[in-house]
Parts: sequence; structure tokens; C-alpha cells
Amino acid sequence: MKTMRHRQGWADSAGALRLYWQAWLPADEPLAVVVLHHGAGEHSGRYPHAVAQLVAAGYGVYGLDARGHGRSGGRRASFDRFEQLTTDLHTVVSQAIPRARELPVFLLGYSLGGAVVVAYALEHQDELAGAIVIGSALGRGSGVSRTQFGMASLLSAIAPRVPLIRLRATDLTGDPAVAEKYEADPLVHHGRLDARMLGEVATVMRRLPAHFHRIRLPLLLIHGDADVTASPEGSRALLHGARSPDKTLKLYQGRRHDVLNEPGHEQVMVDITTWLAVHH
Repeated sequence: MKTMRHRQGWADSAGALRLYWQAWLPADEPLAVVVLHHGAGEHSGRYPHAVAQLVAAGYGVYGLDARGHGRSGGRRASFDRFEQLTTDLHTVVSQAIPRARELPVFLLGYSLGGAVVVAYALEHQDELAGAIVIGSALGRGSGVSRTQFGMASLLSAIAPRVPLIRLRATDLTGDPAVAEKYEADPLVHHGRLDARMLGEVATVMRRLPAHFHRIRLPLLLIHGDADVTASPEGSRALLHGARSPDKTLKLYQGRRHDVLNEPGHEQVMVDITTWLAVHH
């Protein structure tokens, strides 16, 4: 593979909160830009396989650490309103990506980032070439406690910092090596997610589907059919609800949530780069 260039920087979001971003760029001018939004408790550097294959295919990849995640400022693995995440994404897209040459911009969102990408696309789809939504947090997975998740909406208003749900590496992946790496990653939040964050996610899961019909940009939806963290039904609902004339759902048999790192991620990335090649 040709030399990969790495850039990093900071963007100032609302409330003077600093957002960390980084970019991986091919040696030559990129064919298009892919903006990556990570999942809950994670950070932008968790997907080295995906980044390497995208850059090798000629794409520039930009990733941000969401507020409260990774190197960005804010309370750890938390936010007060879901809309803050879409605003922060827009801040990074506006401030970090060079506009000297107009390149097609694609969004790639994983898990919570998938819901962020969908919400963002509703307001900015005319500025985008397409969206890739992976393991989207649009439906509660069977491995997430129904009781705790249901309590989140109630507690969000009266006790927002109560810790409720911890994401277990063994639910995210069936591969012990991937799980071990996740648990050892110092930039991953290994504690429980608080009521405010979960309450906001629960609200988005209820409200966002009513707006799926407004989506008309090209969509690639990816989900493991054995995902117990975010239900594949969320991706199916998005597929059927979106009015995009160009939309595809790929379900990977036996895969759990972390399809970008689990064994078989090579085929996932082939499918993504093949789709991108047709759409930029």
C-alpha cells in the first residue's frame, strides 16, 4: 500500500468544548472523503482495518472523537442531548475537511454513530454523496437489559448521572482476541453508560423512524444478523422506510456487533469499497 498520511487537530464546538479529529489520507489526491463516526464509549481510532482498506482504495478518512469520548472534552461517555452529536459532527465536517477541491463526502457511522449519521443526513443530505450505516443503534439488542433501558428515560430527568448499562466486549464480538483488545484499549470507556445518555438514545430510537421517509440519498446498511447490542430490525426498518431509490442492506451471517473488527472484516470492507467506487 502507498504511504498513508496522518493528520490530527481540534475543532471548537458549542460551549467551547474541544473536539479531537484525525485524518488518514492517501499519498495522492483522494477520490472522495469518508467521515467516520464511532460507537458509544469508543473513539475514532478503533477501526484500523477499515481505515487501511479505505485509504488503500484511494479515499481520505476523517474521524472525530465524539464529546465525552476518546481525546475530546466533556463528561466521559456522556452527553446531555443527542442533537449535540449531530452539531459536533457538522462542526468537524465544516472545520476539518479542506474545501479547496470539492470532493464527494460520505458518512460512515457505526452503532451510536449510525444513528448520528442518519439524523445528520436528514438535515444535510444535499451536501452528501451517500451514507454507510453499520450496526446502527436504531433498535435495542436482545443483550441490552429491557428494564435498565426502559428506566433510562425516567431517570434521565431526575438522576441523569446514574450509571446503568455497561457494554460487554463479549456481546460486541464472538472473537476472544478482539474482545481482549477492546478491554485493553485505554481510550475506550469501560464503565457503565449513564441514564441521560441512554435516555437520549432511547428517545431517538422511538422518534427517528418517523422521519426515515425523508431520506433520499444513497444508503449502504450493514448489520451482523447475530448482533445482540443493536437489533438488525433497526436497519431493516431504515431500509424499508427510506425513500432513497438507491439503498442496500447487507446482513452478515453469524456476525455480532463489531463487524469492522471481527474475523471476516475483510469482506465487509470489500463490500464497502465496492459500493463507494460506484457512488463517488
